[in-house]
Amino acid sequence: RSSDLVAARASRNIASDYKYKQAYEKAKGKHVGFRSLQDDPKLVHFMHVAKMQSEREYKKEYEKTKTKYHTPLDMVSITSAKKSQEVATNINYKRLDRKS
Repeated sequence: RSSDLVAARASRNIASDYKYKQAYEKAKGKHVGFRSLQDDPKLVHFMHVAKMQSEREYKKEYEKTKTKYHTPLDMVSITSAKKSQEVATNINYKRLDRKS
């Protein structure tokens, strides 16, 4: 009797596999859902929100660092030009102060 049970299980599994493959072949080629991401309105909305969030984070980080300028130590010419500009600005300020 146990051999009958084993044979019954095997034939049931074979029939199940056959039916599964038959259903798969029948459904093959038929697309379920949206063909592309742009066809799904929810996904389009989520992608738009993610893009806006990314741009906002980028701009926030830019606003924090836009006034900070770091000059490499080997760029002495830029450093001396900045100092010269400060001196020139201070000289003009003092001239304006004396005229009044």
